[in-house]
Amino acid sequence: MKTHRLQDRVGSAILAGLPRCAHDMALLPALAETARPVVTVIGKYNHSKSHLLNKMSEHAAFVVAAKRETIALAEHVHR
Repeated sequence: MKTHRLQDRVGSAILAGLPRCAHDMALLPALAETARPVVTVIGKYNHSKSHLLNKMSEHAAFVVAAKRETIALAEHVHR
């Protein structure tokens, strides 16, 4: 029950900032039931994207450095 409330709050926050994404957000529950979830992180270099993904997956799958390190797409499958 708590998880659904958190998901609703997060969804509302996303839609507040990106109102044109309402259709895409509505598709997420159906996709979660039928497909393997995919996480994509996009942002400026050296803003902790790789660090975040490593923490989420509990693996050091992505290189983390104080300088620009990741210059190509990377993929990690977490079970």
